[in-house]
Amino acid sequence: GDVMDKMGYPKGLIRYSTENGVALGWTRLQMLKRALRPRVLIYGAVLLSASAAFATSMALRSPFKFDVVKDRGTLARVVDDGAIENVYRIQIMNRTEVRQTYRVTASGIDGLVVSATTASAGPASVASVVVSLRLAHADAQPLQRTSTPVMFEVAALDSPSSSAAGSVAVQREKSTFFVPR
Repeated sequence: GDVMDKMGYPKGLIRYSTENGVALGWTRLQMLKRALRPRVLIYGAVLLSASAAFATSMALRSPFKFDVVKDRGTLARVVDDGAIENVYRIQIMNRTEVRQTYRVTASGIDGLVVSATTASAGPASVASVVVSLRLAHADAQPLQRTSTPVMFEVAALDSPSSSAAGSVAVQREKSTFFVPR
């Protein structure tokens, strides 16, 4: 038995339709054509493309970001063995929801030695690490009075990157190494 018959209500009282569609006697196809007007389709396409763009940007977002800030107090200093040392502050912003460990390296000058090599940042937080780059006296001689480009590289050791299975997320940032006379 039908519930409507048991309750004594007329047939067709409840249906998947609109009041206007019932009053005008439209068929299901006519109501569908009315609902799928160009404006509705355009708004739907805009909403779908905005949602797709947001999802894509979230999926491709880097799991961390870092900045290199050169210590402005002393551009360069000569340390005990005659080596030249430049000091930098690396600020690493962890954009994930888990603790991450990062490896910091630098390149660009032969013989460059990096002091601090790892840093750790909690979920959605910033880690700040002081890194000093040293260049032996013999390697620094040809570079006197120059500001030589160096490249810092930070790699997230704990999380594989989404671009390639098994690889780690890596970012690079330029800075300069100053050698006084």
